[in-house]
Amino acid sequence: MLFQPHVSDRAEFDDLLVGKEISAIQPQTAKPDHDLWFDDEGSPHYEPCHLSAGHLQEIYVRRMTLAGEAWKRGEYESARLNASIAFAADVRKLDPLILCGAVELHLGKTGEFELTADLAEEFTSRADFTQLIQQ
Repeated sequence: MLFQPHVSDRAEFDDLLVGKEISAIQPQTAKPDHDLWFDDEGSPHYEPCHLSAGHLQEIYVRRMTLAGEAWKRGEYESARLNASIAFAADVRKLDPLILCGAVELHLGKTGEFELTADLAEEFTSRADFTQLIQQ
């Protein structure tokens, strides 16, 4: 998926790489049953699906743990960031979205909450999602 693509010259490309605003990956020969994925530090990996699934699950668990701990300490932006990374590692789980939504409501970020609620509609209704957050 491309996010906000634009054309740049080599100097801008290098600046974006240094600032970690983009990721450069080396060309890979496509292989059956392989995934191209990025770890939670932004490093690319290309490996068999069964291996990548395990790594992504480890990232999910680690980042949800960090998100929960940050929430308890009142570090809401850290909680939201870690929950967002957990969701990227496993988009089949609702828990990261619940935590993100709770932070967004707590901080009054209604625009962000609306986006999170839209993502959650893959799992549950908006009303049920809001109720889960308030529990």
